[in-house]
Amino acid sequence: MVLGKKAVVFTLIAILISVFLFLVYANEYTPKENALLPVVKNRVRILDRFNENFLQYSLEAIDISSFKAMNGMVAYAESHGFFASFESSFLECVQNGTLEGDPCPDMVNNTLPYWLDEITNRSRDKLGINVSYEILGIQTKQSVPFQVEVSLEMHYEIRDIFAIINRTLVLKRLVGIEGLSDPLYAVLGTYNNTIKATSTREDKWDNDTLYFMIYNRTYRYHTDAPSLISRFEGQLVNSSCCGVESMVNPNEALGFYQNKSFVDYLFWNSTAFCAGIPVQIVYKINYPSYDPKFRLEPHHLVAYNIGSEKWVSGCN
Repeated sequence: MVLGKKAVVFTLIAILISVFLFLVYANEYTPKENALLPVVKNRVRILDRFNENFLQYSLEAIDISSFKAMNGMVAYAESHGFFASFESSFLECVQNGTLEGDPCPDMVNNTLPYWLDEITNRSRDKLGINVSYEILGIQTKQSVPFQVEVSLEMHYEIRDIFAIINRTLVLKRLVGIEGLSDPLYAVLGTYNNTIKATSTREDKWDNDTLYFMIYNRTYRYHTDAPSLISRFEGQLVNSSCCGVESMVNPNEALGFYQNKSFVDYLFWNSTAFCAGIPVQIVYKINYPSYDPKFRLEPHHLVAYNIGSEKWVSGCN
């Protein structure tokens, strides 16, 4: 649903950009006979307004092209495995539409340069405003669990016959990850899972809310879980700022599931339980609605506020 909405938004932008620019600027661009401002000042004011809209459009372009790039990376990872570096692969996909020289899925007419070229070409054709730009760098990081920060360093110039705006700046956009397929499931799982944040508050976990998390296939922030970027790289280490986790759905075809915790990164990484010294036990939950295949280790049973009286050994 999220991906569909984003696609609709940018389809509308592509269709309406010419009309939008023309309606906003065309009437102003030819000064009226009784205009109070001199022609040059009027043109400079219009160019300033255009600059503000160009930067806002660029932020939207970052958002949509970044989301599409990450989704394309998941599709690519499904058959090629994890990425050695999320950032370098993301940069190649979002800027060039490729991954390791191969096409990045669904990036035709969706790269960042494509969308920036859309505004530059139509501004020139409809308004006689010449816009040029150069991408100097793209960086990514996470500081919150359900968003990736994408930073674009760009030099650009906006020019007409009366004025020039010439700047180098960094634009930052928090790109939401809800609606993306989870790369961990794509590479290691037996089914795909779409990232969707749970609405359950931290103080509301219990048997019922965990059950709804499992069957609604939602994700929770957890300091022991890996971030989205780590999931792309297959580095299943904890992220205190940005870790997210879901529960593997026991109704899916899972293959071997015995002696596993159903927390996604523990399950798909085949983290061993019911063995070793001391033995680390996984438990079923003694609650009528739970599938008997479902198991958790004590750490997560406590994290989800499942009382110990409901723990039943699940080791086989």
